[in-house]
Amino acid sequence: MKKITISVLTFLLTLCVIGGTPNPVSDVVFKPTFLTGYDSLTAGTCFILAVDGKPVAITAHHLFGPAAGLEQDLTPEQAKDFVAAIALSSMNDHKHVLTSTNMVLLPSAHAFSGEDASKDVAAFMLNGYSGPTLKAATEALEKGDVVFLYARPRGEESLRIIPAKVARVAAGILEYTFDDGRFNLAGTSGAPVLNQKGEVVAINLGGGELKGRKFGFGNPATSFMKLVSDAMNKGPGS
Repeated sequence: MKKITISVLTFLLTLCVIGGTPNPVSDVVFKPTFLTGYDSLTAGTCFILAVDGKPVAITAHHLFGPAAGLEQDLTPEQAKDFVAAIALSSMNDHKHVLTSTNMVLLPSAHAFSGEDASKDVAAFMLNGYSGPTLKAATEALEKGDVVFLYARPRGEESLRIIPAKVARVAAGILEYTFDDGRFNLAGTSGAPVLNQKGEVVAINLGGGELKGRKFGFGNPATSFMKLVSDAMNKGPGS
């Protein structure tokens, strides 16, 4: 009888873990300000991710374009020349600020277009940083899986973990719908989308409403992680 009781308790605890909301570490989601040397541009969201064991600030490439008030989308080379530095203000503590002058050149990066969101990513190395980082997921997602947008919607004061369900999984895009759409998606481009373990499954890029349901879409970790890793590990002259 004792063994049965323990088994039942173990089963119930497992269900709680599987069905629960993730509890990610603090100070990993930031508001980025891009410093150009003569001006500054504050837009979107950024998060700290471990890539090949190194801390990297990840955001959306399309922030270097009309989405953030620029006249046109910048190429990766133009973006690297445009951004002299990035200042990151923690959404958990605005007094916690990180900076980087080391933008990773991602030669194939570009704003999302149609069905392809796989290249919409920008990355900045955080040399000397020893704080918390998020981890990228390695398990594949399926339609109906629960995911979570980890962001601070426009007009709100605090970070939120907003549940959604995967609507479609494709090679270059992840789509998800929100059960409760009573929030403003503006400003969440570049925010992490998490699985139930608190691992990053995508970079949120945007969304809207369709048939009364709010939806979002993002660049899957299976796409952008390789892009960033390859660029970081590219040797001089290679």
